[in-house]
Amino acid sequence: MVIISDVGTDSDSLGRLQLIMAAFESQGVPNNEGAPLFLLIGNFSGSENTFDIDPLAPFSKLAATLTQFPTLTQRCHFVLVPGPTDPGPSGLPHSILPRPPLPSYLTRTLQDRIPNLILASNPCRLSYHPLILLAVDQ
Repeated sequence: MVIISDVGTDSDSLGRLQLIMAAFESQGVPNNEGAPLFLLIGNFSGSENTFDIDPLAPFSKLAATLTQFPTLTQRCHFVLVPGPTDPGPSGLPHSILPRPPLPSYLTRTLQDRIPNLILASNPCRLSYHPLILLAVDQ
């Protein structure tokens, strides 16, 4: 399992995500149970102001970035967990937990391009083995 938090859709965040994905794709991805699961934790939509201008844009950018790595997007599972400022049910404050999964109308492009995409709630419970954790601050 590869856990990546604070995944934004600004150019810096997407650039870092590209580096991580390129490193995994360059190592080859097994065509079986050994393919990694990518757990991506938002805020995918960026600031609320950005979201108000074009709510689909952040998720289209994320889809464009991930689909640059077709081997990964076809063989691996991807789990998206919404961050605190990602959209949820209208009228509810962003601080309400649990947060439901990202709305499907926003993530349709991702769902169409990544066959093994899971939209999870926040918090969510995953069962995955083996689990290896590494924290790097750069």
